Amino acid sequence: MNIKKRHFIVIASILLVGLIVGSFLDLQISEAIFMKNNFVGLLFASFGTYPTYMGLAFLGGGLLSTTIRRKDMPLWGKIICYFLSALAYFISVYICADDFPSVNGFNDSNLYPLSYTLCFLVFTPFFVFGYFVCKKSNPKYLWNALMIIAVIYIVGMLPVSVLIKLVIHRPRYRWVVRGGLLEFHNWWESAANYKDFLDGSFLVEGQVITKEEFKSFPSGHSGAGAMLMVLLPSLPLFFRKLEGKETILLYVGFGWTLICMFFRILVGAHFLSDTCMSGLIIILLFFVLSEFARTKKLLPPDQEALRT
Repeated sequence: MNIKKRHFIVIASILLVGLIVGSFLDLQISEAIFMKNNFVGLLFASFGTYPTYMGLAFLGGGLLSTTIRRKDMPLWGKIICYFLSALAYFISVYICADDFPSVNGFNDSNLYPLSYTLCFLVFTPFFVFGYFVCKKSNPKYLWNALMIIAVIYIVGMLPVSVLIKLVIHRPRYRWVVRGGLLEFHNWWESAANYKDFLDGSFLVEGQVITKEEFKSFPSGHSGAGAMLMVLLPSLPLFFRKLEGKETILLYVGFGWTLICMFFRILVGAHFLSDTCMSGLIIILLFFVLSEFARTKKLLPPDQEALRT
């Protein structure tokens, strides 16, 4: 993951500016572009995280392969890694299968069987592919690489998708606009006056409001999209032809992140500050762990050693 610090600074600076601007102009920006039932926006909400979780399934297969070949690992360590490998696969299926039918997608529970079938068909080949790609590689160093990426997934996505949302109950814009039912809140303001909604669900104007509608900050979908900024620059660890293209791959991942962010704002699921905070968490964590791996020499200077 040979990326110069300035590229991390550029991306982090853009996201920080977006966070600051959004903190003052979130409402005005959402008012200007909101299109609740925009088909492309709902399509991205349903399938925009697929590339990220394809990567997670790939890592699961790679972790299984490298763990089997690690001669220096105790049995209890191998058992844990086997569990994590299976968990990576099933998390990919579970999370993505929920997007398509949920309120964040096309809001139709009848789509669940199709969604799960599609996810099993998509993610299983990536799990198998990861297994065989890593089968002939240096198991120790490649295992290190896989674990570093896995830590970014776990440590990055937990606060983005769960932990911060439990503290900041910000109403989504799609409900703010419903005839004064809810009022706009900045991300740093308390939403304690919606406690009744947070403890249950209510039928309003024929639609159900649940606590899911108070999880606007930060954006889990945008955080998942931002994980491509971690995954794509890591591809040279597995594919020799991509060596030297880490920086280009980083910016390709950033481009995908911006697209995901835009569509989350477009359909009223999030505000600008929600999406920028998610991307900022992921890129900063990526930088910290990349520097840690470099200083601790967890990966060899010559990536060719990964394949010997």
